[in-house]
Amino acid sequence: MSVQPTYYERLLADPRLNLATVLDDDITRLKAAGSLTPVAEDSSLADRRGRYVKDTIVQFRQALASSMSGEQFERFQQTPSFHEALVQRATQQYWTYDAFLYLRVHGERTLHVGPEACSELLAAPLEVAGANLRLEVPAEMLVFDSAELVDAFYAGERRTNPGRYHADAALCVLALDVRASAASKQRYLRLLSVHGERTTVRRFASSFSRTGFS
Repeated sequence: MSVQPTYYERLLADPRLNLATVLDDDITRLKAAGSLTPVAEDSSLADRRGRYVKDTIVQFRQALASSMSGEQFERFQQTPSFHEALVQRATQQYWTYDAFLYLRVHGERTLHVGPEACSELLAAPLEVAGANLRLEVPAEMLVFDSAELVDAFYAGERRTNPGRYHADAALCVLALDVRASAASKQRYLRLLSVHGERTTVRRFASSFSRTGFS
């Protein structure tokens, strides 16, 4: 089983992000505003998420600027690659914020999945496995220790990604049971999957009502 820190643990340990304090402060404010239960979109959550994403983009720009000369950074800002990098980082942090926030609210429930169970998952289409995934709480983190699952994660990707060569690193999946709104009974499962620097987000309609929580 992998002993490397998970994506969640790595970001919490990054002193530049101060993520634990940010999340705990936002959780306190959102609970006071009546948000977070159930897992659903609302204006208070959108405001806090927007602030977090804006702050991380500012930090990202500062890190890029410090990695090159002023003249180089000025030229880089005029390229499509710069704007693509900003969009990718903003998208990544948008989904990461929601997953981390709810994971922390619901006790940071983490389940390690061994190679044998991973082999069973690979035997079925992802849409089937995702739709039938039953969560014990509305937000959980699944850590998959399987080189074969890592290979499947990168299947069909044209560009080389450095993370794909680290088969010893676990694939982390943050799963959220989400409602379209607090008043809606319709639910879907959102999966944020992370390996190395690559993240993907998938959404599946629930094939049954979740049990164990409202």
